[in-house]
Amino acid sequence: MISMDIMERLPFSTDKLKQSAPCALKIAGALFSLIGIAASIRWATSSTQPPQLNDIPNNGCSSSTTDGCPWQHVISDLANRLQLLEMAFKEQVVARETIIKEVSNQTDVNSSLEKKLTIFLQRLSQLDSHIHSLEVRLEELTNRLHSDESLGFLVIVMIIVEVMLRLHPKVQKLNPFRRFSRDGKDCNQKAEKDSSSVSKNGVNFSPKHGVSLKNELCVVLFKRENNNIVATLIEAILKQLDDVRLSVKPHYMIEGPEHLKSIPRVKLFLVVSEMEDKGGQSFLRMQDSDLHTSAVRFMKSLGAQIILIMANDEGSKKLTAHNMYNTSLRLVQSHEVLQELASTGRVFSIWRELTSHQLSHLRKIIRSVLNIKTSIR
Repeated sequence: MISMDIMERLPFSTDKLKQSAPCALKIAGALFSLIGIAASIRWATSSTQPPQLNDIPNNGCSSSTTDGCPWQHVISDLANRLQLLEMAFKEQVVARETIIKEVSNQTDVNSSLEKKLTIFLQRLSQLDSHIHSLEVRLEELTNRLHSDESLGFLVIVMIIVEVMLRLHPKVQKLNPFRRFSRDGKDCNQKAEKDSSSVSKNGVNFSPKHGVSLKNELCVVLFKRENNNIVATLIEAILKQLDDVRLSVKPHYMIEGPEHLKSIPRVKLFLVVSEMEDKGGQSFLRMQDSDLHTSAVRFMKSLGAQIILIMANDEGSKKLTAHNMYNTSLRLVQSHEVLQELASTGRVFSIWRELTSHQLSHLRKIIRSVLNIKTSIR
């Protein structure tokens, strides 16, 4: 009954007590066993003696004589021990609740850490995708940079080649003693050989510097299917040169190599060539090109001055104000004798008519060669 009262006083059920404190139950069982054994031994020893009259009041252990009752100490000790056990159970319950709270707090911390870890992994994946996009962009920029470098290198090479082509005749002009061609041969010797040799068209001519030249201008044309543009150009030029005397009016026509022998002996030749346009590029056929260069060499062998005008050149539409000819013409680039004329400013290229700057420069050359003084009007 006492144990039942104690169990009823406890703030938790029997099932909870079994789950939370099995060791305490074992201790309680052991204490009850010891008490039972002690009471049995006590009872056995007391039952062997005959009852006496003096002992009868003591055996009753009335409530008035509690000091001499032997069970009082056992009951008080048992009560103390049960009280200690109850306190131990309370401490165990408090400790269990504390552990539950700590476990709950740890669970909350773990859940928050898992959420933070999930957010971190998401941001890490976003950062990975962003890094991948940056790598792709970097690769695109690298490829573009390489292509830009290649394009820039090609542009620089083209500029260098263009500068070299333009400066080559001027450099030759600055060195009057000896000029070399691209193959390393002396250009002066080459010019002498060209003047004394037979041309590709079968025309034999030799230097005739001793022949007296008339102080006149001869306009030289080459036979073409349509010379309307050139004829119009010649008329416009001659109107500007009304004080210049012409040896042949209006011009001298060269149709083949045989006409070079009868060419007039004058100080100045104005050679007009009509270019062919095909696909936006002007050129001359090989046969016409050989005839042109042969005629220029023959005129040069006479000791005369030569001015070359290349008409019908579509590339000359966009000439700048101070350019006399289209430097990309193959006819000039591929012949040394024409490059020498270009280096001295004796080459002009036009589309339909001369520009004012070209016409002014042409008049200056003609007046200087023919020694014509400017008349004051």
